[in-house]
Amino acid sequence: MTAGTGPRTSRKSTRSGLLGLGHRRIAMISGPDHPFCLARLFGHSSALAEAGLPLEPGPVVKTQLTREHGYTAARELLSRSDRPTAVFTANDMQALGVYQAARELGLRIPHDLSVEGFDDVPAVAWMDPAPDHGPSAVGRDGGSCHRADPGARPG
Repeated sequence: MTAGTGPRTSRKSTRSGLLGLGHRRIAMISGPDHPFCLARLFGHSSALAEAGLPLEPGPVVKTQLTREHGYTAARELLSRSDRPTAVFTANDMQALGVYQAARELGLRIPHDLSVEGFDDVPAVAWMDPAPDHGPSAVGRDGGSCHRADPGARPG
């Protein structure tokens, strides 16, 4: 396992990034049963448990680590009446798909939805808005984060 990919990094990202912003409806788009995907899912689950939040089966979607699969999973999650205010993805390519789905559904990042990915792949430079990689950003630990007001709802 490379640095920045394990359960501690995932737990820290969820806890300091999304939970730290006040999000309580956090979905995860996870990857296949590869060790690093399972570690990220475990870390995410642990952070929710530590915060006293349930990990319901609905807000976790397992899929492939591609933009296309992230898009399909995000369309499903973001079309729900109880849609999440934040989405944590197993990698940045899935996060690109979340951006596309959010845009098509009229959700604005970071105003209506927070999105957090992993790996800091070069493709994140194409995201609009661009990832926050400053000192307070979760990106320092292997992910990119776009922060929304957890109480905001699309108008």
